[in-house]
Amino acid sequence: MSAWGCFKGRIRGVRQRPEIAPGAVGVVTATAAGIARRPGLWPTALRTGARLAPRSWWRHRPFLPVPAPDYLRFRLHTMYGEAAGPVRAEDVIGWLRWCRDIDTARARADRAVGAQG
Repeated sequence: MSAWGCFKGRIRGVRQRPEIAPGAVGVVTATAAGIARRPGLWPTALRTGARLAPRSWWRHRPFLPVPAPDYLRFRLHTMYGEAAGPVRAEDVIGWLRWCRDIDTARARADRAVGAQG
């Protein structure tokens, strides 16, 4: 049993530990390696990680900027059709590329509006 197994209910002031799916460490490692090989995605990965991190994440266990479990389940469900979808590093890289493209398009639109006004 893990150290977390002894806590059955919520403890006042402590968030519940995010659920980590089996194989998540491998996915994170493969994703990090994929991002490391693509320097053009580094700023996007950092920005996106900051956007997904809960406020004051350093004050709550597990002291990592991990998105809320409900949000992750929702994203997995919308991407794979079920909350326990097999996350692949290529999918995360593709999503980061999409985020980069959206940010670039938004910045261009903002500059175009600013230039007109």
